[in-house]
Amino acid sequence: MRYIKIYFAFVSANLKELLSYRANFYSTVITTLAWTAVSIIAVLIYSEQAPTLSGWSRQELIGLTGVFSIVTGTCYTLFLSSFFSLTEKIRKGTLDYDLIKPLDSQFTATVSKTSINNLARVVAGIVLTIIAWPSGVSVINFIKFIFLLIFACIALYGSWVTLVSLNFFSQRLGNIVDFLLEIFDQMGKTPSDTLKEANAWIFTFLLPFVMTLSFPVKSLWGKLSILETSELVIGGLALFILGRLFWQFSLKHYSSASS
Repeated sequence: MRYIKIYFAFVSANLKELLSYRANFYSTVITTLAWTAVSIIAVLIYSEQAPTLSGWSRQELIGLTGVFSIVTGTCYTLFLSSFFSLTEKIRKGTLDYDLIKPLDSQFTATVSKTSINNLARVVAGIVLTIIAWPSGVSVINFIKFIFLLIFACIALYGSWVTLVSLNFFSQRLGNIVDFLLEIFDQMGKTPSDTLKEANAWIFTFLLPFVMTLSFPVKSLWGKLSILETSELVIGGLALFILGRLFWQFSLKHYSSASS
């Protein structure tokens, strides 16, 4: 309960900052709407040439684009802004301000900065998902869909914590967040079945990132097996725990500006 109150205090502080620079908010909304329109056009153009992609229909691909926007918008809103500043703090040795607080260091370092304006991405994603919504979705599949969206965010959070913690060992990895986001932006709207058909090892590495988005969509269409559901749930928890353990281990290698 204490950390929930503190988190909302972070949100309130970030909201006040956002209201001081409203131009940034409006520009983000406009950019999001433009990006959504381009994504839909790309799906429509592709589906005109090829009705399906690895067994995915046009409607399912639009749903995947919507889920991509929901998950990325949620991640940007809740914690990704903190990761951008975290790499800079590690590089400059100014993480001390988070470490001396009577709070969990991972909590303050990874969720203290929120990006409320990215809620526009979430809204755009919800609209897209509703447009693509299949008929006859059961209550169980709907609950599973929401459940898997949550675990998708958990899995991505754990992945980013683990990989960003590598900065404690080498300053040359300062652009790792940008690199991960570029991969995610490029591959996130690709069905997981497409990568499963590829034999290259690099696609095997990217598959977990793609699964976090494809599996919730497959659950809406009733195409997700129990095994695949377990893969995302167990994988999400495992990545979260791995991120936690690796953060604690990596902190031992942190060098502050005063040391």
